[in-house]
Amino acid sequence: MVLGSYATGLTMKVKRLPRTGETLLGSGYRVDYGGKGSNQAVGCARLGAEVSFVVKVGKDAFGEMALGLYRDERVDTTYVLYYCRGSERT
Repeated sequence: MVLGSYATGLTMKVKRLPRTGETLLGSGYRVDYGGKGSNQAVGCARLGAEVSFVVKVGKDAFGEMALGLYRDERVDTTYVLYYCRGSERT
């Protein structure tokens, strides 16, 4: 069992670091899975371990993305909680 966090990484490439208050155009927008606990749960499952993950994810597209990852990687989602503006659902 892994108790940890899930995070979604939203990244974009820019040619240089922006100056204070400056906006730059970016390219190569990516959405990636992340979170130390999530990465650990998926890594252990890929190594063949039976893994349950205890985490709270948002009730939004990013939360659904996480659940899809866990299903694909065979991580048990019994203890995944959904968070939606002050309320929880399992």
